[in-house]
Amino acid sequence: MTVVSDENSAEDAPAAASAAVDTFGSLDVVVDGAGFTRDARTRMTTEGGFDDVISVLLERAWLGTRAAAEELAFAGIRVNAIQPGIIRTEKVESLRPDVLEKKLSEIPLTLFSEPTEVAGVALFLASGISNYMTGTILEITGGPHA
Repeated sequence: MTVVSDENSAEDAPAAASAAVDTFGSLDVVVDGAGFTRDARTRMTTEGGFDDVISVLLERAWLGTRAAAEELAFAGIRVNAIQPGIIRTEKVESLRPDVLEKKLSEIPLTLFSEPTEVAGVALFLASGISNYMTGTILEITGGPHA
């Protein structure tokens, strides 16, 4: 089941959870796929655009993951996050060849991640193999932060 919601709407998350419970009887795994970038050079990015990116990527993902993990651990609920790098999507594939080559040269593994690789990490986090993990942010970046 896929539920599309607005990451900036406080009402959308509870509605998505209710839809899952109504459909399946329980809610076992939530994958928040929020994330975006403003396609502009740093010098052309507005303060508002920068704030939007920071709000989604930092406040909701990083701070939200850690805080939620602490608050929900008593109930046996694990909260983790996936922080992907560049994923091979239609949008990425539509970039100019010189831009693709430059981005690829910045990644030590010299390849973009595939959507199935991100799905595999989500599956790992949803499985019993990761039962002792909570408050963790897993990077799938090909090594640019190494």
